[in-house]
Formats: sequence, structure tokens, C-alpha cells
Amino acid sequence: MDRKRIAGDTRPPVPDYTTIDLTARHSQNHTPWSFSAAIRNLLNAAVLEPSLFSASGQMVPNDLPMAPRSFWLQATYTR
Repeated sequence: MDRKRIAGDTRPPVPDYTTIDLTARHSQNHTPWSFSAAIRNLLNAAVLEPSLFSASGQMVPNDLPMAPRSFWLQATYTR
């Protein structure tokens, strides 16, 4: 993505990253139930976004970490 830092911020560039997200869903027409499972950031990539910076010093000491690997389960009942 080649995300640039703001002018005057001399810290090294924020590294690019790739995340893999997967979702599986199951539903049938004859039942009111549906189910899904998801995993975000499957490989638990180190995902960082550039933090704010000021000439007098960093406003946020490090780059902002984004969500690590997470799992989601969902069951839905529809009348």
C-alpha cells in the first residue's frame, strides 16, 4: 500500500501487510436456523497503521496495532 507518513515524520515507513479472512455459512430453506463461523487475520499478521506525529515529539509513541487473529461464531433464528 506504500502508506506514507506525514511530512516531518522521520520514522521508518510502515510495512505493508496482508491479512486473510474466512467465513463459512450454513442455512437450509426448511429450517429457521442459520449458522456461520469466521476467522479474521488467519495468519495473525502484524498489522500496523501509522500513528500521529508532532514536531515536538510523537503524540502516539508507536504505530497503531490493528486487531490480531479473532474467531466469530453466529447462530441466527428467523421466524
